Amino acid sequence: MAKYLLLSLNYGVIDERRFARVFGKDFQACFESELEFAQDSEWLVRDDGRWKVVHGRFSNLPEIRSLFYTDQALHWMQNQFASRRKVSFAN
Repeated sequence: MAKYLLLSLNYGVIDERRFARVFGKDFQACFESELEFAQDSEWLVRDDGRWKVVHGRFSNLPEIRSLFYTDQALHWMQNQFASRRKVSFAN
């Protein structure tokens, strides 16, 4: 599911109907809090059953995409950042 969403965002749009056909789930119900955050941030707008990247907001695509990462991917990223902070340059 995450790969589908990330690929769709490359084109600047997520189609709710296509999502429902592919996954048998309601897109808004699956990602209610993420979509609310994206709308509040003025990153995504809903238009006729499609969620579109707001004009001029493609620079925020990494942040938008991160809203749809799986828990496993988020956990991996957190571990990567945590391990980098442990690096010491002291003798």
